[in-house]
Amino acid sequence: MSTKEIIYVTSNEMKVKTVRRFIRKFTSEITIVSENIFFSEPQSLDENFVIEYKAREAWNKFQRPLLVDDAGFYIDEFKDFPGPLAKPTAMSLGWHGIFKLAGPDFKARIYCRLGYVNENGELIHYRGETKGILDVTVPLSIVEKRGVYALLQPEKSDRTIASMTGTNEIDLYSPRTKALKNFLNDIRVDDNEDKNS
Repeated sequence: MSTKEIIYVTSNEMKVKTVRRFIRKFTSEITIVSENIFFSEPQSLDENFVIEYKAREAWNKFQRPLLVDDAGFYIDEFKDFPGPLAKPTAMSLGWHGIFKLAGPDFKARIYCRLGYVNENGELIHYRGETKGILDVTVPLSIVEKRGVYALLQPEKSDRTIASMTGTNEIDLYSPRTKALKNFLNDIRVDDNEDKNS
């Protein structure tokens, strides 16, 4: 049985492990190899623009099937903010500043957008999102290591996403695994069509 090799372009080993583990649950026909490049990340509130930029940069370097991702969060009080600007916003305001913006109800949603570039250089987007409440009781030392995943307690759960790491429960709530499910459903349909043509 031949396998399809896909480059996952990231420097984050935890992301690589998550993606490999999740894909192995569903298929043995995809192999994930990790590579890293420096992205000069665009500062934009447009999710599509950011993922397309990263995908083009990666494709220009590797010219092989690959995945890139971009993640962020939205504070319900501000609808479309900070989104892709989540990291610089958290760095400039600090997490206490984020809490001030999010109060008094602390409702938020986190997302992950995957960009898959196939062997023809065509880009397809996949997106996962999880809604919930920011748990402001989580120690800042943990938040600084795990980011908003350490804070978000999804709807219908009594735990934060980061606290689910290493359990099957995380696959129900992680925006990254939600996006990966859509990607796997799509790529398996394409493969089946190729085999039957």
